[in-house]
Amino acid sequence: MIDLDNPPGWAELVAAGRVVPPSPEVVERSVAAVRQAIQAPTVTRRRFLHTVVGGTVAAGIAVGVTLVLPPDDTLGPSTAVAGATEKLAVVAAVTPADVVRPGQLRYTVEVGWQQMQREPGRTWREEVWTADDGSVWRRTTDDDGTIRREAFPAGGEPRFAQPDLRLLAALPREPRALLRYLSDKARGGTSTAEAVFIAIGDMLRSRLVEPELRATMIRTLALLPGLDVREPFTDARGRTGVALVWTTNERLFEFRRLLVIDPHSARLVEERTEVVRVPDVPHTQYSLGYRTTLVDATVVDAVPADLPGR
Repeated sequence: MIDLDNPPGWAELVAAGRVVPPSPEVVERSVAAVRQAIQAPTVTRRRFLHTVVGGTVAAGIAVGVTLVLPPDDTLGPSTAVAGATEKLAVVAAVTPADVVRPGQLRYTVEVGWQQMQREPGRTWREEVWTADDGSVWRRTTDDDGTIRREAFPAGGEPRFAQPDLRLLAALPREPRALLRYLSDKARGGTSTAEAVFIAIGDMLRSRLVEPELRATMIRTLALLPGLDVREPFTDARGRTGVALVWTTNERLFEFRRLLVIDPHSARLVEERTEVVRVPDVPHTQYSLGYRTTLVDATVVDAVPADLPGR
């Protein structure tokens, strides 16, 4: 377990003059954010924690730092971002909906990979069952054969990491309106804009988002200052997609979050984090890279009997 009041590597960083200890108010907000991330039931928790690996070294510096988004009349993506995202949004709007009817579940299979400092890379296979009320069941098979079975019931408002159909139906269908809403409600990352990026990625990953809203979400991502595009981008399965990229550049950490979108369906097929820079602190480990890649997605009528809470 992580000691949130004395995170690994913190004393070494302060002693080395690499960081200035934050104020008690920032520490309090940081610890609360990390505890919330630890309790989160879905990939948001993993992506937050693997980014900072024990979390409060980076969170103590950056959580609570809010990026003030420009007024509506000054929002606007670069030409490259605008062109790529608008193509995806048009495709999203005309792609048939992923319909999950009452009593049914969205079933997805993903493969994951993570590389830590001073450790070999690890892989896993993750199966996820998502109900229309936001309940989630997960079966994870690690590369050593270990199987973990988890269940996360619906509940809490709003829960972008575990959305239900009612939450999605209530979201604005205009990009700037959705940006304002998520800027106020979303939590996570090191800034408001990054929190919006994470929230949209989590909702797209649920595969409960209908076409019009998916198009709005893609156009909303384009409004985030600092968003970049890599096109073409090849995912871990060799598929060509469009990567929407958010870069976090802190004094000690620099990493990129990528949402890889299939240009033919405008559906999310891969999420990854590319770590560019981490502190050089002995005896402390940080993530050097992370990704989850979609293998299959379909609709099923029941959760397997071996999963808890069914």
